Amino acid sequence: MIMISSCLLGIYSKYDGTETNINSLLMKYIHMGKYLPICPEQLGGLPTPRFPSEIINGTGEDVIIGNANVKNNHG
Repeated sequence: MIMISSCLLGIYSKYDGTETNINSLLMKYIHMGKYLPICPEQLGGLPTPRFPSEIINGTGEDVIIGNANVKNNHG
């Protein structure tokens, strides 16, 4: 199995509830049944739709070790 962000496969999990991140190359091979769609934000307990968020001053790894923050557009 290959873990793929669910919004790339047309599942309505993008922050605003739309499917606009569909990837045509991935969709070409979806019938093979090799993908495991996941949404990291939903796995972390966030709802869909949700406020758009960005990592501030670092990377995902920096967030995990406490050297960066994630902030949404409401602070």
